[in-house]
Amino acid sequence: HIGRLGEYTERAAGQGLIAIVTVGGTTPGAGLVVPHGGRERFLGTNPWSFGVPATGHDPFIFDAATSMIAEGKVRFAFSKGIELPPGQRFSTSIW
Repeated sequence: HIGRLGEYTERAAGQGLIAIVTVGGTTPGAGLVVPHGGRERFLGTNPWSFGVPATGHDPFIFDAATSMIAEGKVRFAFSKGIELPPGQRFSTSIW
């Protein structure tokens, strides 16, 4: 678990630098996210963030992932038997 990537891009942009941070990986059967229009999980959560400094303003920060919910939150909910909000489901077959 890498945490929130925006933390890194915020630091860089705050020092006047443009930053892009990504984490990703895909292999059949190893991912947790079903691509749009797909039938099987294939992608990781693949978070990415970028930060751009702005003179006289707060820097512009974008921090997102390809999933609807963070993998760590899904694993926590699964381990505790907690139901996820509608639309944010997981399959026990991935554990």
